[in-house]
Amino acid sequence: MSTKLSSWSIVLLLAAMFLSIAQEASAQNSGRMAVVNRQRVQAMTNVAESDGWVTAQERQSILKTAKGTLSDSEYNYLENRLNLQSPALASRQGMAAMSDANLTAMLTQPASKSARPIEFASMGDGSEAMTVKEDGTPVDTGCDGSWAKPDFCDADTGWCGDCWDNISFFAGVDGFKGPMDLDNRNGNFGVRYGINAGLPLLELKNIGVQAGTAGVTSNFHGTQFTGSRTRTQNFTTVGIFQRYPNIAPRMSWGAAYDWLTDNYYSNIKLGQWRLKFAYDITCDSQVGLWACISGHGDNVRVGSEQYGYTNEHFRPITQVNAYYCRYFDTGMTTTFWLGGAEEPGSVVLGSSGVVPVSQRASLYGGFQYIVPGASGEAGQDEEMWNVSVGLTVTLGPCGNGGRPGLFQPFFNVADNALFGVRRD
Repeated sequence: MSTKLSSWSIVLLLAAMFLSIAQEASAQNSGRMAVVNRQRVQAMTNVAESDGWVTAQERQSILKTAKGTLSDSEYNYLENRLNLQSPALASRQGMAAMSDANLTAMLTQPASKSARPIEFASMGDGSEAMTVKEDGTPVDTGCDGSWAKPDFCDADTGWCGDCWDNISFFAGVDGFKGPMDLDNRNGNFGVRYGINAGLPLLELKNIGVQAGTAGVTSNFHGTQFTGSRTRTQNFTTVGIFQRYPNIAPRMSWGAAYDWLTDNYYSNIKLGQWRLKFAYDITCDSQVGLWACISGHGDNVRVGSEQYGYTNEHFRPITQVNAYYCRYFDTGMTTTFWLGGAEEPGSVVLGSSGVVPVSQRASLYGGFQYIVPGASGEAGQDEEMWNVSVGLTVTLGPCGNGGRPGLFQPFFNVADNALFGVRRD
């Protein structure tokens, strides 16, 4: 019972801490986004006017971005300026005031332009860059969170940068098995629930921090190890990460530490390190490496007075995996990985996916299987697997689906797949 209370206490403390900081960060972000939107209006206007005339679509897009960003007098000036360069709106008096070159260009242009619409990407330092040149060719900006957001995130606003988008809650069902189940005498099924959140640490360098925790309650009717009690676990993850540094705009990296408290036949406490390196091949696909490195183990006394006691030692296993991740225009994300693990494991196979179902909610699912090094009965005792399905809810409207924002968590909270355990 104490483990459950501890797990939810951590959840509530983290939620209160991040919600408080998010309010302050959101206020600071409003000022930064005002500057970014001014730069956006100027860039869009420059491109639209470069050929001497402005289409109705360009005018509408520019004024939509300017609304609420410019003062009333600035907005009125910009609207009149665009009207004078729009064939459908320019008055005879306005035309007379225009230069001969602009007037000739305006009257001889076709009714529409074939060039691609202007697109923008956040550069992570409060500035933006066009992702499409005037001639319609793409500009390599290194990719960021604005590239693969679903339709409900307005393309005119790009990466919304709001810290509410970086906080998510999740819950689902979880099935798992491993060497901690002692001689293959138990499999586990239960529910998993938790919170994960990220925040800027050095915003101009795209460096963020994250913290999250998850509880697992399984074996609702007890086991041969717990009697009528359920098995409860708590996973806590704390990390630091950097997305798209200036020296390597397609690279991202992160480091985290995971704690596991497992209230099974004893109160077992373990820890491990996690490292992850990512490289964007394109703006919708990513490859990388992630590794789990054994931290601290625990000695456990197992048995009973009737049958005697034995001393067991458990520790996390070290595993290294290569992965491929694909982002889809619908906001769906799929990831596949393949790697190796130390004994008693050998090959690691895994996959996960996220599918948005609303503006703030997504379904998730995944599995991992660590092929045992032995076969037969020994192999059955050594195999490690995890299957999970559930729902994730984000607090912000742009934190759900697609390529994650700059300061959304780089790591998932650890689970029984990421936290493989061996029996020494």
